[in-house]
Amino acid sequence: MGYQEDYEMAIKTMMSEDPAIVLGSPHGEVHVQQLRGKDVYVCNWKQVSGGKMRRCRVYAHTKRDALRRKVERIREIAIEEHNPEPQPQTEKTRTRGTKGTRSNPTVSMFLETWLKGDKNAGGDSKRKYRNNIESHVLPIIGNRFVKRLTSGDIDNMKKRWDRDGLGHSAQWHTWTTLNTMLNYAVRKNIIVRNPMLGCDEKPRKANPTAARDNLTIDKRTDIMWGVLSWLANPDCPMHRHWPLIQLMLLGLRRSELLGLPCDVIDGKNNIPQFVIRQQLKQKEGGGWYVCNHLKSHHEERRFQMHYPYDAAVHEAIRQRNEITEQLREQGKDDVYIDIMDENSKEVIGQCRLLFVREDGTNYTYNDYYQIWHDVLLAFYRRGGGHPSDKLTRDEYWRPHANRHITASLLLRLGVPIEVTQTIIGHMSPEMTAHYQHVYAASKENATSGLGDFVYEQMKAHTLRKDIVVPGRTRQRSATQSRPASANAPTAPTGLNAASSSVDAVP
Repeated sequence: MGYQEDYEMAIKTMMSEDPAIVLGSPHGEVHVQQLRGKDVYVCNWKQVSGGKMRRCRVYAHTKRDALRRKVERIREIAIEEHNPEPQPQTEKTRTRGTKGTRSNPTVSMFLETWLKGDKNAGGDSKRKYRNNIESHVLPIIGNRFVKRLTSGDIDNMKKRWDRDGLGHSAQWHTWTTLNTMLNYAVRKNIIVRNPMLGCDEKPRKANPTAARDNLTIDKRTDIMWGVLSWLANPDCPMHRHWPLIQLMLLGLRRSELLGLPCDVIDGKNNIPQFVIRQQLKQKEGGGWYVCNHLKSHHEERRFQMHYPYDAAVHEAIRQRNEITEQLREQGKDDVYIDIMDENSKEVIGQCRLLFVREDGTNYTYNDYYQIWHDVLLAFYRRGGGHPSDKLTRDEYWRPHANRHITASLLLRLGVPIEVTQTIIGHMSPEMTAHYQHVYAASKENATSGLGDFVYEQMKAHTLRKDIVVPGRTRQRSATQSRPASANAPTAPTGLNAASSSVDAVP
């Protein structure tokens, strides 16, 4: 017996047992539909339930299963119709007064105003912001007026997140996004004060990546010195990638590094400067373009060229010219990429990128990560000591961590955080501080300097005759020698022992 006969017999059997199970003959045929790239069988029909005609639908991977699920669903709806479960008493939802205006918007309305009006966020960031608010905020307080939001509303929303099991990272990102939106409302005079300032407790974000960056900063930096020294040698098999890796240690983002034009050096006023003014971005429908400004609409960043960065840039330009010459010999034109205005999405020009493939096309983000992986793997293999094609967690770190290395090196050199912020390209010193990690040598130098300073202060105070040593009833003269004690501080090398006597605490 085929599936059609099974289906018809099931309907007849159900109606013969209880004609009220199917009120009216259900109709609708099985058809194939594309769902998430796969063919599925869909069965639609109408069925009377609760005095109303309901539209019903089931999905299955085969036509037979679709018909079987249709029969089962028909029976379920009929049983629910004849044996309704008592509905719990719920508080009546107030719908009156939830329609906002431009001067008095709801949270849902103000989300659109904020995303359209905030010029500090790029397209990718705004998509993330929208997803955070629409997924975790609007279902709870979307109909509340922004002017009437209180700290209690925000606290209750967080409690709802905890009950629903929302992860710590999702809570932290959503909380930060909502806080940014409400700060924008303050700047636009929609509200006087951000209600999130009075909340009891904000979500905490566990960041194992940052903890690992702190622990491995010394090891990664030492490996980076070896990688750069190895790549800079013209005889190195990976020498072609030396300029790209070298400029990673200038703190450039991947989009900024891959978006560098061939005219990256500005020679105005006879002072060569390295200029960062654009970034490579991916189109939503596919393809790549150059955005005419940096992340968060930062101004262009300029650095005076110094070795080894100037040598790396000139090597990159030489390699780029070789690729252009090879394309010309093959009868091909050089490859240019469109420069688009981020706001109008219009093409405003074209440029030749500095870092490209051998066919002249731009590197993608995947190429960027693959080059970094291949360079590290080749570096470990240079002595024949790495048999595997995969790098372990201790051997590999993401390219973005090289920005952290740059910020940490500037901290070690004593560069003020405001200067480091302009080099790295951050909007706030707080973000720059997040990128800076303390080296073990810096800790050792700091504690050594602290020890020297404390010892000098102890020595200076010991020479004062009005100092009474704890546990002693008499004053000690500056000419008296220090009693031998295991707890007494030891004088640094080169200091006069007679003039550096310190009383030991009994």
